[in-house]
This record gives sequence, C-alpha cells and structure tokens, in this order.
Amino acid sequence: MPDITLELRKQMVELLSTADAPTLSICAELYKMILAQKEEDRPKAFELAINLYDDIDSDETKEISVSPYEKQRQKLKKEYGEIVDSYIELFAKRKESADDFYKHLWDAIQNELIFPDEASKVFACYYVIIDRHVPYFNLPSGYTMTNDKYRKLWDEHGNDTAQKRIRYILNTEFAQRTQRASLLLEELGIAIPSNETSSVEKEIYEKKLIMMIEMLEYRRVQES
Repeated sequence: MPDITLELRKQMVELLSTADAPTLSICAELYKMILAQKEEDRPKAFELAINLYDDIDSDETKEISVSPYEKQRQKLKKEYGEIVDSYIELFAKRKESADDFYKHLWDAIQNELIFPDEASKVFACYYVIIDRHVPYFNLPSGYTMTNDKYRKLWDEHGNDTAQKRIRYILNTEFAQRTQRASLLLEELGIAIPSNETSSVEKEIYEKKLIMMIEMLEYRRVQES
C-alpha cells in the first residue's frame, strides 16, 4: 500500500465503516479528504480510498450529509460516465504500475477541460470507486493458446467425465457455499483436507477455498 498518514487512513476507515448515506455522498466525503492532502500525495490517497472502499462494509450507524450532487447523479452519469469508463480502460490497458495507474487516473479527473467543476469531479471519483475494474492490479499476460489448439483440446476433453462432473457441481444446490467450492477445487487437483492435514496446510487450503467462492459469486453476479 502507498505511504499514507495514519490519520488519513483512520478518517477514511471511520467514514466507510459507519456512514449511513448514498454511495455518491460517501465518495464526496472521500474526495474532500483526498483534496485535503498535499497535491503530490493525492493520487496515493485516491488509491487508499479505492482499496478501503473495496474492503469495508458500513454498519450505517452514523448519518452524514447527503451531497447536493445526489440529485444530479443521473445527469452526471449521462454526461461523464462513459468518459470515466474510457479512462479506466485506457490506463489499465497500458499495464503500468499501480502508482502510475492511480496517478494518471487522478490527473485525468482533475483535468478542467474534461471535468470542469466540482460536481463532475466528485462524480468521476465516485464512478471510479464503484467500478468493478478497481482496485487495479498489473497482471502478467497469463498462459496463451491458439484457437486451433483450444478447439482440439475441447474436442478431445470437452465432454469427458470430469467436465460433466464440473457442470453438475455448478448446477447442484448445496447447504453451504464451501461445499460447492471444495468439490470444484477437488476437480482441479486440490484435495479436501483430511484429519491428518496439518493446520498450516489447512489454512492454505481454506484461503484457496475462499478465493473459489469469490470467483463463483462474481460469476453469479455477472449472470444475474
């Protein structure tokens, strides 16, 4: 994480963990906190806000003022939503460091020619924070395969027993999400812990289990 003062982190955590207000209003408060930092620290403060927003759920115990821009949200989305999306896509495609990604994105939001007033800047900040492409990670390219090889492998294995088992697991109801996830991990060669499994190995397994659950949940949300 960036080198940010403990006081700023404390303020953001306090806001995000207690705020009872629409999301744009919460982001407007985060925007104020970011602007209160030295100019050279603002991109890192922006990154911190994005990461904390992604991590923290509010218990909604503290009402905060509703931003005057809430009433303009749909209008602002119509005017600036696609612009913000295009900036996120542009900087992500550059596959640059996280520091550079957030700096370029913050600088874009501060561009008076594109976002000429506070309402547009607050909206842009809000639209980035809620975007599913952040927090940003500079990912490696991953394993690649030609279309011909993929089709060949699919023709050879696409309807074998393992593939059918996976489809069946995905479409079967379970009492707990961990059950489906553990069976899918087993299909990928990651065995369910036994009584002989060490506590360290079990902890490693459970982390993978949680990751599988998150992937399945993301798939469910995307399809809904």
